[in-house]
Formats: sequence, C-alpha cells, structure tokens
Amino acid sequence: MRILYPYVTSFPEAVAALPAGAERIHLAAWDVEAYWRLLREAWQSGEDFLIIEQDMVLPVGTVAGFEACPREWCGLPDAMPAAPAPTEPAGRNQGPPLGVARLSVDQSPPPRRLE
Repeated sequence: MRILYPYVTSFPEAVAALPAGAERIHLAAWDVEAYWRLLREAWQSGEDFLIIEQDMVLPVGTVAGFEACPREWCGLPDAMPAAPAPTEPAGRNQGPPLGVARLSVDQSPPPRRLE
C-alpha cells in the first residue's frame, strides 16, 4: 500500500507520526487542482493507497488497521487534527476532507472526480 502525505504547510506533529516509507508530496498553494491530480494519479496507479492530510497526526496502528480493512474506503476523518479549525468562509473547500483514508482501487470504480 502506498502512503501519501500531501501538504501545502507541513505540520511537525503530523510529520513525526508518519510511518517509514511515507511519500511527502509538496503541493503549491496556488494550484487548486494539485490535490485532485495527486488522487487521480494514485488511483490510476492500480495500487491501494493511504492519504494522510497535512494536519493529521496518524495514530499508532492505523496502517495495520487499514491493511486489514475489507472495505474499498476506510478512514479516520479528521480524528486528530494538529491544526486549528479553519477560518475560511464556507464554500471554499472543493469536497469533503479525507483526513486519514485508505482507498482500495481494485474493489470499486473510481469516484467520479478521479476518473
């Protein structure tokens, strides 16, 4: 399983909790499609992947739990944020947060946005 840590702003607590082998991927703040491209490319690779959003502190044992999860989409949505609550106006987000989520690409068709 591929482990991805995409970030615009890296949070020290989140980085310290990353498992060995996690890919740290810097996304430019001005590129509003970068995150979606990363998800699409990860899906198209054909390998299951785990997304750890930039402000999420990964609890111990999470990777093993996701590897055992039989569902196509398993997650810990915003369970342990390292960042304060956002202050941006409503409507700026382009979709629900994933927080920490494992997507299994071989069990389901891709979400519409990832096709």
